[in-house]
Amino acid sequence: MAGPRGATLREMGEDGLLVTFGAGAALEPNAAANRLRASLKAEPVAGVQESSVSLQSVFLRFDPDTVSIEQLRKGIETRLSAEEWAGPVQSNSRVWRVPTLFGGDDGPQLPDLAAYIGRSEADLIAEISAAPLTVLTIGFAPGLPYLGWLGESFDMPRRPELSAFLPEGALGLAIRQIVVFPRPSKTGWSWIGRTSLLPFTPHTDMPFVLNPGDQVIFQPATASEFDAARAAFQAGQALAYAKGQA
Repeated sequence: MAGPRGATLREMGEDGLLVTFGAGAALEPNAAANRLRASLKAEPVAGVQESSVSLQSVFLRFDPDTVSIEQLRKGIETRLSAEEWAGPVQSNSRVWRVPTLFGGDDGPQLPDLAAYIGRSEADLIAEISAAPLTVLTIGFAPGLPYLGWLGESFDMPRRPELSAFLPEGALGLAIRQIVVFPRPSKTGWSWIGRTSLLPFTPHTDMPFVLNPGDQVIFQPATASEFDAARAAFQAGQALAYAKGQA
């Protein structure tokens, strides 16, 4: 059912409500979903027990013994009507400049990606690293960021077979997005590089390093630059990557 501000509200089972802003590879619906979730965390709507956010949607789980779906829908519609949710990424987002190794043993599937797109590896690296990518959401594994959106030429599917275990910090690419794996993992995403930043640090005061809305620039690095950056990161200097506002 259509709701205020172009949002769509859908009942999900007996205790769920999904609020969706648009569709497709665009930053505005993602920014709207993240803003709504932040608003609901800061000022909860009665009956909501938990919430989660994806690329364009916010899922709300509520207690049907406390609030009816009609009451919850009215509360969410009131919140949606209160302000304009769509718009560009917030100007005060952190910008992370992350030394990254591309290709070779650290990204052995980069040649396959270049062949699929029909461009050189150097051209692909230059485009991927040219401008900040937005952290769209965190999911699948603790701290794992989905970043986008890349150009339409990067709209390639995940690979049909799972790769061998990728190392922590591995850079995967598919469907115009990039992910950074927080732990060794099998995946169908094309393995194109490895970052010095690790997105999940469970034994620190900032276990999820990146937040939705953050901007990340994957800067090509030499092996020595990568090693120095990884050592600094593991020494607890994660915020040294964040260089201020976009």
